[in-house]
Amino acid sequence: MRYAYAVCVVLAFVALEQCASRHEPTAPGSTVTPMCAKPTNTQGQRLYETIGGEFVERHIDQGGGYLIVMKPAGAAGNQSVVVTREVFDALSGVPPSRMITLFAYVGSAVSGASPPFSCVEL
Repeated sequence: MRYAYAVCVVLAFVALEQCASRHEPTAPGSTVTPMCAKPTNTQGQRLYETIGGEFVERHIDQGGGYLIVMKPAGAAGNQSVVVTREVFDALSGVPPSRMITLFAYVGSAVSGASPPFSCVEL
């Protein structure tokens, strides 16, 4: 029984990774905004994290990490979040103050992991 459960968990994780890696972020200036995947586990718990707010700027830190600065909805100040290169590039032509939603995907709802945000909805 444990083996079957482990196989199911591994297959679900692989499927989630493939789904997230196949998604192409929204291209700047596009009139069509694709929806980011919103996977859940078998108990209905979300396997993704979102943050939404006003786009401020993008920059690369000293270590080569891709960062987006945004003002989250309801927040008093700006917040920097780590994103993938694809999301960083997709936001190259986005004007400041544009509302965006970033998505990060995890393999387990209780993992505590903080992966980079790998999908954006404009």
